[in-house]
Amino acid sequence: AVLVFDLERWDASGAAGKILRWHKVIAPEPAFHGSEVAPWLLVVSEVAAELSPNWACGGLGRRTMSLEESQAIRRGGFDKRGLRRLGVASDDIGRFSPHLATCSGSAKLLHFDGPTA
Repeated sequence: AVLVFDLERWDASGAAGKILRWHKVIAPEPAFHGSEVAPWLLVVSEVAAELSPNWACGGLGRRTMSLEESQAIRRGGFDKRGLRRLGVASDDIGRFSPHLATCSGSAKLLHFDGPTA
């Protein structure tokens, strides 16, 4: 998940005070004991707006691409020669390795979470 805050809007909404009030209401409840997340989520949901997909480019640690992703790369104009120049190999069924992140060109935020399968 990606969160970007408009601090002026956050302050104007009184969000910090609302979080404190919700915390006082639910803190005595055993189900929420020690939880700081629940009050925060209740308030954020009131002031949140959906971000465009450009705000999150994930999967940057993946080692391979799915067959569908690999086919999309081919349809996008990459030929065997161009892929070799990038150091990309194809397995027996056509999946590319390493993973090519096509979202990185327009992304506002890149998410690398380490190597994954």
